Amino acid sequence: MLFKNVFVGDRSLVSDSVIFGDVRIGKNVRLKNCIVDKHVTIPDGEVIGFDPARDAERFTLSENGIAVIPESYSFE
Repeated sequence: MLFKNVFVGDRSLVSDSVIFGDVRIGKNVRLKNCIVDKHVTIPDGEVIGFDPARDAERFTLSENGIAVIPESYSFE
């Protein structure tokens, strides 16, 4: 589900996810089982939802393995 004002870059894949408004998803990004809050920019080549151990280091994971990227999260 994509809310308004979401940009998805070329060759990116978003599946089984909820993307709130004002989100920019770069090129060649893969997102699966994610909730992305508003005002987030996901950089080119980012992969979330495929490696639970790596995701848990950076984000909150639900009991079902859904990665939650909080509002205005910075990938720097």
